Amino acid sequence: MPQTANINPAIRDFLLNHSDWWGSKVVFLLQSKPDEPIHVIRLSHMIEPPEFPAQQYESFTRIYESCCGIPQTDTRTIKEIDKCLEKLIIKKAALVANNLDFTHLEAEMQSLIKYRKETTKPNGKIKKFRQETFKELQRHRKAFIRLLDQALIECPEAYYHFKAHVQTGQFYTWISFPDEIPVSLKKKKQREQKKKRKTRYRTIRRC
Repeated sequence: MPQTANINPAIRDFLLNHSDWWGSKVVFLLQSKPDEPIHVIRLSHMIEPPEFPAQQYESFTRIYESCCGIPQTDTRTIKEIDKCLEKLIIKKAALVANNLDFTHLEAEMQSLIKYRKETTKPNGKIKKFRQETFKELQRHRKAFIRLLDQALIECPEAYYHFKAHVQTGQFYTWISFPDEIPVSLKKKKQREQKKKRKTRYRTIRRC
């Protein structure tokens, strides 16, 4: 049974009720190795160890992955990110000029900059996922989204806890002390309900 002694009782019960889900297994493993970035392929093997020696697998993977690659993003997305960054920089400059606080823009700017660095090379070209990495990346992403969706229904506290502490991507990491502490569940729910109402209104207008 996974170690759950230091987990909030409500979150622990939610995880144990879904202990056979891949997303729960990911969370349990990450919690056991806080602040340690774990590559998606290694993460899979730590949850389900391969039947053949690790050295043999690594050799096979290098040959297999050298054959092809899948783009991590597309040109349109990068252009949209650059436009967003440009707007945020202009807003920040205006706030600085008027001696106003701009910290609320920093998190969004850093997030966009981080995504750009992770998906593009220094020369601006788009990086590619290795085939095996992409497959495992999709596997973990779908499993984690499924877990989050279920948590939002059964245990919102678990949902916001996972969102705050689990860093996803090619490397998954359990962040012990997130930079941004989530706002209260009440405010989060109100924001999401407002967003859903807007989406529903747009759908009705299209019809």
